[in-house]
Order: sequence, then structure tokens, then C-alpha cells
Amino acid sequence: QNSRQQLEKAGQLRQAYRAAQHRLALHKKLATMVSVTGLKAYVANRLLHEILRLASGELERLSGRYQLRLKDDDILVEDGWNAGETRDVRSLSGGETFLASLSLALAMVEYLAQGSPLESLFIDEGFGTLDPETLEAVTQTLESLQAKGRLVGVITHVTELAERLPVQIRVEKLQGQSRLSACASLP
Repeated sequence: QNSRQQLEKAGQLRQAYRAAQHRLALHKKLATMVSVTGLKAYVANRLLHEILRLASGELERLSGRYQLRLKDDDILVEDGWNAGETRDVRSLSGGETFLASLSLALAMVEYLAQGSPLESLFIDEGFGTLDPETLEAVTQTLESLQAKGRLVGVITHVTELAERLPVQIRVEKLQGQSRLSACASLP
């Protein structure tokens, strides 16, 4: 009878030992996940997914064609005109790259504005790479941001865009310097 009790106790101890090993492995895994680098990586990954989700919707609205996807830490573009084919974002044309960049910027502004007053956005990027139809879509987007109460500053040499801006500050380039040549508030 004493041997039987000892065997039962040994079996219970083995079960307790296996359970303790399982808990230890789980705690180690959680410690790795919650470590400073693991937590940062997790938060950064979640943030990237959320910003890409917002940017993808904006890019599809602007382009009528593209969405952004994340695969193995690479940002890809999904082409709705080509049966949803995904490819590297570096394959986009200059104007398409501008739209993707603008979409990402607008997504970050939207994400950051949640719960805090982010009222300004300044854009100094290749408006000259846009065809007339895309320029119109971008201009409408900027106007809708202004209608939402955001200050949108645009630095451009594209006359068609500048003419649509309600307030303009024109800088005249002179030899060795620049000067403010006109400040107009348009109707």
C-alpha cells in the first residue's frame, strides 16, 4: 500500500511538473511579447495596419483603382483595374506615387487627429506629375479638408491648382533672393 501511495504521489508530481513547465513557457513567451522591443513592434505593427487601412480607402477614392496592402512587412499596391493584382509600390508612376504619398499623409493626419486638434496640413510635393483628372481629384480632396475646418497649405507651381486656392501668397524669385510679391484673398 505504501508503494501504491508513492506511485500515485509521483504521478501527481509529474503532472504538476508538466503543468509548471507549460506555465513557465507561457510566461516566457508573454515576457518576450511584452518586452520593450516586443511591445514596440506590436504597437508599430498595429499602427501601420490602421494607417494603411485609412490610406487604402483614400487612395482608392482618389485613384478609383488602387488600394494598399501589407505583406511580410512590404507595402504593396492592389490594382483594381488588373483583377486585384498586387505589386510593389515602386512600380507606380510619378502621379500614382504622389497619390499614394498623399493618401498616407492624409491617413496619418486622420489617425493623429483622433482626440486631438490637428488643424493644419502643408503639402509641398509633385503636383506637376498629375494629369488633369487626378489633379482635379486631389484639389477636391484638399478643398474637402478645408471645408472640415483644416488649414491646408500648398506649395505649388501648378497654375490650375493655385487658382483654386482661396488665399494665395506668391513668392517672386529674384537674382539671389526671393520676395513676397502678392498676397491675395480670392472670392
